[in-house]
Amino acid sequence: MAEVELSRMTRKQAEAARDSGAVVLIPVGTLEQNGSVCPLGTDTLAAEEIARRVAQKTEAVVAPTIAYGYSPQFRHFPGAVSLSPDTLRSMV
Repeated sequence: MAEVELSRMTRKQAEAARDSGAVVLIPVGTLEQNGSVCPLGTDTLAAEEIARRVAQKTEAVVAPTIAYGYSPQFRHFPGAVSLSPDTLRSMV
């Protein structure tokens, strides 16, 4: 399976992945401060890359990323978004 990202697959590629019993990985990151020089989405970018690498080695499929997490300690920083634990749990 060449394509591992579900959002980039055709319907036929997704059907083949489903029929092969592929595991679906759901990357979950955060949108929060990561120091003064790193982008707010650093944790999300890392989760996506790790999921892609795992999928390529295991023939899993990577679902679209949930780019929000639970990080109330950063809520006072500009650009930070923190979901409640119940909302994040429901999304996953």
